[in-house]
Amino acid sequence: MSKVRDGVVIKVRRDVYMDLVRVIGAYANKYGRKVTYSDVIKALLKSVPDPTKVIEEYVKGEKGRGR
Repeated sequence: MSKVRDGVVIKVRRDVYMDLVRVIGAYANKYGRKVTYSDVIKALLKSVPDPTKVIEEYVKGEKGRGR
């Protein structure tokens, strides 16, 4: 039996997973089409000009809050 797509496992916190589930559900509800986690992650990565800058700002903000 062959796989249709090759994939990898990405570990995320449960809260991040739930955010992804909500985004997928909202999209499916609004447009009536299913999307994959890969579709959502790719779209979000492409939606910002410099993802590394956004990550750095997020990490700094989280560390400032004692995370």
